Amino acid sequence: MDDHLDEGLEDHLRLACDVIQEQRTEMELMRDRLKKQEDAICQLTESVTKLKAVVEDQTSAKDALEKTINKLYDITKEQKKHQGKFEKDIKYQFTELQNSACNAQGDDKNSVRNDLIRYPGLNGYSEQVWRITNVTRRIQRVQSRRGDDPTTSEPFYSSAFGYKMVAWIYINGRGKEEGRSLSLYACVTCGEYDAVLKWPIKPKYTFMLLDQSPDRENRKDLVRTRRVNDFKRDDVRQKGIERPLPHERAIIVGFDDFLSHDELTTSRRYLVDDTLFVRVIADIPDET
Repeated sequence: MDDHLDEGLEDHLRLACDVIQEQRTEMELMRDRLKKQEDAICQLTESVTKLKAVVEDQTSAKDALEKTINKLYDITKEQKKHQGKFEKDIKYQFTELQNSACNAQGDDKNSVRNDLIRYPGLNGYSEQVWRITNVTRRIQRVQSRRGDDPTTSEPFYSSAFGYKMVAWIYINGRGKEEGRSLSLYACVTCGEYDAVLKWPIKPKYTFMLLDQSPDRENRKDLVRTRRVNDFKRDDVRQKGIERPLPHERAIIVGFDDFLSHDELTTSRRYLVDDTLFVRVIADIPDET
């Protein structure tokens, strides 16, 4: 019995030692996990601190940017005031120049006024020279439904403080001439000075397709003229064109059949390096 107890005790002690060893091992593993968690928490704390610093920097930058924007807004507002005064001064000087010239020339007032408006020193007011590139490719794209028609030019003015206009071209033709001709027009658009200008108006447009022949003396531009008076509509022919509303264009004036595609490629040198030069001149009688 004693022998049995001695043997059992040894087994129990050995088992207890094994259990204690397993617990010690488990505790060491837990200690390692805790250490890793502490390291992760430290790294996370550092990341949060850095992120907080970044947010603070961005907030400061945002505040500085807002201050800069507000400052630029104030500067722009002030510049607009000066620009308005400058435009008024220029308009006054321009009017005085016209009046002086008209007085010097007697009854030839309209002639002098047109000469002043056309003077090159006034940045080519009342006319536009429009360079149109990739003509053949554009026609092909429109015909294959991969391109848009029409195309509009940059705006131009009848005078320093006059009517605002643009030129229009349907590269593949318009109406019955679609697919066969260049259709060319001009129209009045909503401008900055419309409120102080005379309405309605009856402009006359001269459209020119410029000959690019190197022989300057023998150049022969294609010139066609269209007036609002030519319109079939009685209201437009009699009254003229009314002031366009914002984001609205007036009636386009021009030619559906300005030049056929066949003539474009066979007549003279209108199309060179797949490029056209179109000149549009606008005359508006009794412009004020």
